[in-house]
Amino acid sequence: MVRVGGLALRNCRPLSLLLAAFAAASCLSTGCSQPASTRSYTSVSAIESLVVEAEAAERGEYSAVPEGVAQPWQLLPPATGIGPGWSMPLADAATWLDEHYQAYPDDVSALILRARLGRLQRMSRGVDPPTREELAEEYAPLHARLERALALEPENPEAHYWKARLYGVHIVREGKSEYVFDDLDEAIRFARDAVRLSPDNVIYREALAIFLVEDAQLDPAIAVMRDVDNGRHPIFLLLTDLQAVPVPEQAVFSAEYTQGMRYWMEWVGEILYYPELRFRVYVVPLTKEEVEAFYRERWPDFRFLIGQEDDERSSPRMYVQALRWEDGVHRLAPTWATWDEFALDGNANLDAIALVLLEISGPNAAERQQRPTAVDGVERMLIIHNLREPEPP
Repeated sequence: MVRVGGLALRNCRPLSLLLAAFAAASCLSTGCSQPASTRSYTSVSAIESLVVEAEAAERGEYSAVPEGVAQPWQLLPPATGIGPGWSMPLADAATWLDEHYQAYPDDVSALILRARLGRLQRMSRGVDPPTREELAEEYAPLHARLERALALEPENPEAHYWKARLYGVHIVREGKSEYVFDDLDEAIRFARDAVRLSPDNVIYREALAIFLVEDAQLDPAIAVMRDVDNGRHPIFLLLTDLQAVPVPEQAVFSAEYTQGMRYWMEWVGEILYYPELRFRVYVVPLTKEEVEAFYRERWPDFRFLIGQEDDERSSPRMYVQALRWEDGVHRLAPTWATWDEFALDGNANLDAIALVLLEISGPNAAERQQRPTAVDGVERMLIIHNLREPEPP
């Protein structure tokens, strides 16, 4: 196993994925890393080293990445993250930088560094995330530092990039984990400026692409990454995969369920890099037969399989199918004809896109029937999970 972009690159077994889907909506996990040491600061470069270390810990990069493998940038930090152990060294560094600012208010590098450090301070207190309003108030001084940097150097791409990062954040509201942007339009605008000013910077392109995905702008996101690494960058490949899998027009994307699935799969270790591009969970106000009919318009032999241990009375019920690249690259086709074929593949590597249809009913069927997404008292979730391992750039 190796670490890439904060996540384990390991063989992901489809059987583990499907078993995990039962608990994904309700199970989240957090953890903490610790700073290497408490230190005193005498220069901007020393603080930059701390910030780089903390940002790596936020992404979960605790061991070396193999030579030739790019480190994917994570817009949405994994469950590892940074914890309270970082608070003291980050606070000490912030105090030093604030004193430095009084003496050198035009130090653009220090202005940008202070914004990066302030964001990390917020992340280290993630056990009690703020509301959108509280976050905007807390980040206002950081935006002010970046705005001063841009007043001094309007064409500084790094300042534009970190403005985008401050606008695009993860918060938790009312006890529910959601990816809610302080201002997604502004995040996209500043990320576009960063890419315009430094078009060869892959990190800036990755940020813009993922912001666009969160804004449901799939085609522009693909265009941003199309020419990176000669079209072999994992983000480009995963986005084109998403584009290739249709969903019924009645399907409603659920950010909450999608994030719950991502967190669960990170926790159990069955996930590859770029989780934000691998999972999509939709609530579908259709019957299982109607969902199957939709996919049969594309693939006449398509049908969902139900586990042998399941029956029409169990809840949740889980139906599965996988789409493989028939010619190795472009054309997707259903994989399994019987449950036995799935069970055999379930203990092997699967380079495919898994489709899971969950049916949730039970004693609260009457209550569920009142929800607009329920059909006959049953709610259905369509989970799309891309298991493909693109070749590293």
